[in-house]
Amino acid sequence: MKIIANNRRMYIGGWLVAAVVLLGANLFELSQLEFQPLAESPAIVNQLRLRLFQFDGLMTALRAESDISLEPSIVQTRLQQKPSLPSPAPAAGADEPATLPRPLQLPHLTGILQVVHATGAHRYCAVLDGNVYSEKDSIAELRIEEISANGVMVGRRDQRWFIPAPEVYYSIGQKP
Repeated sequence: MKIIANNRRMYIGGWLVAAVVLLGANLFELSQLEFQPLAESPAIVNQLRLRLFQFDGLMTALRAESDISLEPSIVQTRLQQKPSLPSPAPAAGADEPATLPRPLQLPHLTGILQVVHATGAHRYCAVLDGNVYSEKDSIAELRIEEISANGVMVGRRDQRWFIPAPEVYYSIGQKP
């Protein structure tokens, strides 16, 4: 019986050694892949960025419930069109005033956090431009008026803007 038990141990040991060797080889290949540049020329990266910008515009239009359909041939045709980027602002000429009023740029809302206190009360915090803010905080020239699960209300003097919460595709807290 001891001979069979020793053979089993030898087989199990052999499989473990093979698994460790395979894991080491895969980790080595992964490390080599990680340190390689994304693309050889920046032109390819710029082209990919333009395509992503165009696709993002298409998806934004779809979310706005416009008349764009998801027919594959139509989507392919729209993505093959030359992307149109917003043109840079023209330089101030002699006939234009030197200081134009700068358009207000709202901060980018990454997410909303719900903080629950030990008493059971809860409040919301907003992640704007990579920083966490609470109600009544200021960001640039804007003041955060209200934070809810639906978004953030920011204001300046007598003007108010609502920044909707980003769409969550997957969350640990989601129920099926």
